[in-house]
Amino acid sequence: MNYNELLAEVPVVLRAQNSTLTNVNTFAGIVRDAVSQVVNLLDHEAFKTTISGQEITPTGSFTLASVDPPVLEIRSIEIRLDDAAPYPTRPLIPRQVETLAALYPGGTTGAPQFYAETAHLVLQVFPRPASSVFAEVRVNQRPATLSVSSPTNVLTDRYPRILDNAVLRRAALFMKDYDALTRYEAELAAAAQEVNAEVGRHRRDETSQRPRSTENVTGQ
Repeated sequence: MNYNELLAEVPVVLRAQNSTLTNVNTFAGIVRDAVSQVVNLLDHEAFKTTISGQEITPTGSFTLASVDPPVLEIRSIEIRLDDAAPYPTRPLIPRQVETLAALYPGGTTGAPQFYAETAHLVLQVFPRPASSVFAEVRVNQRPATLSVSSPTNVLTDRYPRILDNAVLRRAALFMKDYDALTRYEAELAAAAQEVNAEVGRHRRDETSQRPRSTENVTGQ
């Protein structure tokens, strides 16, 4: 499924004669609203991805606030141990910034061991690196905007059923077709429940396989 297929499908499924429904600007708004609804319905781990090669300068601070599409949450950070592929990494341990600032006062430098989120999507590693290092940052990221020129995203690729029902629901609301609206709301809820159950299973599997850290805040 892609944006252009949705654009062709909606009037047919709703048997609509309303020409505004096939207007690209109108349809873009319908899809945008549908994507927002899906983001609100789904466990955000459905949108997990990796920002690869994030530079961390000797200040130890970096931000993901300007990343497009927007980052929803930070999952983990791993420092690259080698500049050559396949880039072996070591995970950093999340801690409260107050604890780390007390442990590493005055801009202490060394191999980064920990990180803290000092503000929304603003990160600080401790100790600070003596020179720039690179990281693999695992995040939950909002799906990219769909359009005629950018017809696919994580929803079209991984979760086409829920996107399809969300778009049809929003289109039915636009058309004031309340029988169709009720039907697509029920199908959307069922699709969301199915995706969230799948995400939950993957989370449990990953948690059971993840090595347990025995390090305390001093790295011992």
